[in-house]
Amino acid sequence: MSKRSVSGLRQACALIACASLNVVAGYAQQSAAETPVKLEKFVVTGSNIPSTLTAGEADALPVVSIDRKAIDATGYSTAADLLQKITASNGGAVPISNNATGFTPAAASISLHGLGPEATLVLINGHRVADYPIGNGGQTAFVDLNSIPLSAVERIEVLTSGASAIYGADAVAGVVNIIFRKNFDGAQATFKYGNTTNKDSHELVASFVQGVSNETGSLTAGLDYFSRAAIFNHDRSYSTIPPYVSTNAIPINAQITTAAYDQALGLPAGTRPPGVTKDVFYADPGVFPGASGGNSVPADGNIVPGSTNKGNTPASQYIYSNGRQSVWNFNQTSGAYPAFSHYGAFVNGERKLFGMDNVKAYVDMSYQHNFSESQLAPLATGTFTTPGSVEYVIPANTPNPLPTPDGRARAAAPGAYNPFNPFNVDITGGTKFRLFEFGNRILKSDSDAFMATAGVKMDHILDTWNVDMGARYSTIGVHQDFKLVSTSRFNQIVNANDPIFNPASSTYIGTTTPYNPFGYSPDNPIPSNALTVNYATVHVKDQFTSYLRNPFFTVSSGEVAKLPAGDIGAALGVDYRIETLEQNPDAISLLGDDGSGAENFVNKSRSVLAFFGEIKVPLISPSQHIPGAYDLSVQAAARDERFLTSKQSKLVPEVAFRYQPIDDTLTLRASFGKGIRQPSLFELYGGTVNGLTALVDPRTGTGLPETPTQQGSNTALRSEETKTYTAGIVWSPKAYGLKGFTANVDWWRVERVGTVISNPQNVLDRRFGASPGGLQPGESVTLDGAGTILGVTAPYINAGQTIAQGFDFEASYVQNTASLGRFDYGVGGTYFYSFKQSFILGQPVTEQIGTDASGGQGLDGYIKWKTKANIDWNYKNFDTFAVLNYTGGFLDYDADGNPFNVKAMITLDLQFSYTFHDGMLTKYMDNTKLTIGGLNVLDKNPPFSSGSGSNASGYPGFLYDSTGRFLYVQLSRKF
Repeated sequence: MSKRSVSGLRQACALIACASLNVVAGYAQQSAAETPVKLEKFVVTGSNIPSTLTAGEADALPVVSIDRKAIDATGYSTAADLLQKITASNGGAVPISNNATGFTPAAASISLHGLGPEATLVLINGHRVADYPIGNGGQTAFVDLNSIPLSAVERIEVLTSGASAIYGADAVAGVVNIIFRKNFDGAQATFKYGNTTNKDSHELVASFVQGVSNETGSLTAGLDYFSRAAIFNHDRSYSTIPPYVSTNAIPINAQITTAAYDQALGLPAGTRPPGVTKDVFYADPGVFPGASGGNSVPADGNIVPGSTNKGNTPASQYIYSNGRQSVWNFNQTSGAYPAFSHYGAFVNGERKLFGMDNVKAYVDMSYQHNFSESQLAPLATGTFTTPGSVEYVIPANTPNPLPTPDGRARAAAPGAYNPFNPFNVDITGGTKFRLFEFGNRILKSDSDAFMATAGVKMDHILDTWNVDMGARYSTIGVHQDFKLVSTSRFNQIVNANDPIFNPASSTYIGTTTPYNPFGYSPDNPIPSNALTVNYATVHVKDQFTSYLRNPFFTVSSGEVAKLPAGDIGAALGVDYRIETLEQNPDAISLLGDDGSGAENFVNKSRSVLAFFGEIKVPLISPSQHIPGAYDLSVQAAARDERFLTSKQSKLVPEVAFRYQPIDDTLTLRASFGKGIRQPSLFELYGGTVNGLTALVDPRTGTGLPETPTQQGSNTALRSEETKTYTAGIVWSPKAYGLKGFTANVDWWRVERVGTVISNPQNVLDRRFGASPGGLQPGESVTLDGAGTILGVTAPYINAGQTIAQGFDFEASYVQNTASLGRFDYGVGGTYFYSFKQSFILGQPVTEQIGTDASGGQGLDGYIKWKTKANIDWNYKNFDTFAVLNYTGGFLDYDADGNPFNVKAMITLDLQFSYTFHDGMLTKYMDNTKLTIGGLNVLDKNPPFSSGSGSNASGYPGFLYDSTGRFLYVQLSRKF
């Protein structure tokens, strides 16, 4: 943790300590008889105005509430698992599985209605928290759900419509408000153990919550622990061999020239190998060189046992071809789900001040430490010559080589040579190699998330107004330790003339034998390579931190003035926040010497000041007895958001209606609002992320797996402008035998103009005219002389328009019986019927619904139908819960460019609980709950996906994980 974060932590702790003294101190309480009895009013997500309506009732804006009982019934152990499974979550979320190459291996996010994590505002106890300081795969900024302990959560309220006028920028798709437990009385301990039926990914969960509440205040505190073991791709049959096997392979795919071939084999100048039609082609030493010259390469990318290739295959026995012949199945060693653990604590409390019932100091804070270890297959070099990265070079077999394939006199250092190279040419350019002997790339990530809020609430000031004022401090720091290979050191170990091989040199590494890259080390390791491998292996240690400082002040009332239809409610407030992003890369990262391109130091802050107001006006009430108008109210909000650092400001309004034409059993509601999304600090300043990305060549329709891409920040980005529309109906009949039944349907539409994106595939499409608009400033496609795509640069740009439309629906029925207990039935889902985008302003939008949401890799989709159906049976001490989950499929393409549909998936989750009480068995079991359950109890495998033959997992690895059937047992005891 940086000095700056430690300083901020001390300040926040001091603030909390001061507020906590008020919680501990005692004050006299007013008699309850002095206060008239009133129906308590709450502030529900979607408004700052107190109301008697709770999140589960029909208000003007659609809010889904997930209470503690519902959280426990799901069987999920993390907030990310819970929220990514809700039906309103769609394509574009940040997963924890299959995401080590996204550089966010311990983090996860939600994407409401497929509009992206950057458009979904996540709050804790109604206030913002710091963003994760690393953008996922160079593509998006988000709040990390894995830094939020699920055991600390009392309920989650999800507002499924835009709310920029209420909460400010980022609340484009909606708001997720995670509310921690408070006013807890007593203690509760919980222990959970689970495992896959493959017995390869056990899970341990433990938590303890204790609280005390009395007339003067309350204090609640909790501890949590979670750990989950890794799953590897080879552990599942459906991911053992993926659709794409890599040409970053072993044995090496070396690019050479006709001149080098002729010299090596003593042939007349201009002689090409049989079947080769180009003067620049590929040479592969194979795995079975035989006396007659016959050899082979792995046909399916899997390890071939019994290799006789020990790195000394003569040029006469190489395989020569126009394209790369050697392939590698990286799923033999790569991980699918990381080893993941976290622990932490939370505390919150409130205390009456000055002996007054209506004045309270409050404090809440939490700390969470996350650790993950992800394993990727050994490093893929990509093409040796990749724009933006340090070039790999294997020197020729003499210090005086032939020209390189791209015409240079030499690519290696002067005097460099490698005695194992059978060709007198520096091997670079389009060469690809898998550095198997260097072992798996191992990414260890530690993150520390800290949040503290302190403030004062005053209720019924002048018998009308409520005041909430305070400040929040939030930070998340991420330290990454990535075991990689230094490109510059690789270039040293393949050069026999480098000083590291000179015993008289101060840099001597203990051997005079350079690295031999021409063998088949998976089955036949070369002993002399051990010391050189150790020398070139490095640990890249990067530190990323984000901060949020947020003082706030809100005054509100549900009773500002009286109208014939009832009380007018209003809220006014001011919100100020300072956001900071710090990125401190390792020296190796700064030089781009780890195969991922150069990174930069970042230390950027911005200040945002907002003034906001709301009003809720009742126009018609039941007491007026107006036919056809039982109840009607309108609420309006406006927010003036001022980005002080960039000197930009925007006023955004919102209006909503709630109408009950007959009685309170039928509610009609609608809303309209404008919004704004200011680009995140990561999108503006986060630097460049280099990667190997699966793309499709728009000229031929063929897949381009592992294409070098550069994605990154753009300081010229403008704010997005948004519009949100909703309209819905809620029906809760009380007659006709339907008492206990509730149903609602809400239509929504979100429009974004100037959507911030980074999309290498679309850059490629526009470069070759497959999509309109042409290249934008900063975008480029690098080609070689033959027109082969060498790399794509795709910085963030303000793209065109995004229009998303759909329906959220839910129905529930509660049946109480005299002899069989209580039955709760429910069904809900999202019908996402349109998702249109244009990537350049002024260009027509195209329909994306039901298509790939991962840029053509077959990892994710914009799902049209996502639904759940559940039944909960409670009888005496027993509780049985069952839920069916349906996730629709999406359009995909096979390796030949033929379309097919990725299948939908249905899973069944079951849970059985029994609660001991009234002295059952022993007094020590009183209030103990035993739960046995299973997720995906039918053990359904995820569906196959191809991604035009470039999918790296064999299934939609961002949409599903490889857990399979997961069984668990949980014991919980209340004291």
